[in-house]
Amino acid sequence: MSICFCSRLPVFVRRTRTPSSVRLSGFHSLWIIAGRMAVERSAKYTRFVALCEGISKLGTSKDRKRNLLHNFVEGWRMSYQQAYPSNPQPASEMFFPFLRLLLPEADRDRPAYGMKETVLARMFIQELSLVKGGKASETLLHWTKNKPQGADHREVADFAGVAYHVLQDRLSKDGYETGMSIYDINKFLDELGEANGVGGENRKERTNRAFREMLRQLERLEWKWLIRIILKDARLNMGKECILTVCYPDAAELYDATTSLSGVLNLY
Repeated sequence: MSICFCSRLPVFVRRTRTPSSVRLSGFHSLWIIAGRMAVERSAKYTRFVALCEGISKLGTSKDRKRNLLHNFVEGWRMSYQQAYPSNPQPASEMFFPFLRLLLPEADRDRPAYGMKETVLARMFIQELSLVKGGKASETLLHWTKNKPQGADHREVADFAGVAYHVLQDRLSKDGYETGMSIYDINKFLDELGEANGVGGENRKERTNRAFREMLRQLERLEWKWLIRIILKDARLNMGKECILTVCYPDAAELYDATTSLSGVLNLY
């Protein structure tokens, strides 16, 4: 199984380390920022969702999951080299926007969202104008007890799975090409983190506005994975160490030492 992210898909790959004198320069920092934005804007979120769906459907087969992620990484690296043959920026640093979505629980570079299942349920109820006390609202609010009828118990084991089934008639259907990029998703998550830091009514207003916009843009399968990212549990059942090791042989050890995904990538 292979998954193509986009036609000009940069990827991370271990390369010769950039000299520290260059790495610390202002120009180099601007290059990193510009490069990451170019990567984020060119890669579609739907491709990321396809990768996550592919991994999750492999059940408990860690070897097959590892191989799928490995093939994805290799394809990413080849696309990066073809698209940017003269780019001196280490490709590893360009992968940060994606790695933080794959490992949301390990992302310490973004402020906390201050959101749990109940908060998300109330957000959906409000922004989708669901009837308070109605079946859909009650299922979202009490998702651990009220499961959607006819749904496989494995598919509704978490809030994201329940929301996926409950909102099937209220969000765009699966397969609809939304056009949202990884940049758009990270920008949305940044807004949630910044709004949480503000607090008060301003936080509520900014959060509601951000959610309202996303509800117009994403289809329900994309929402399922975005919810998991917000709750910092992608449920890929691979483990942080396994995912990092697929990326780099000693990345897990480096993360334990730095507790920073961006810090790990900056060492390559």
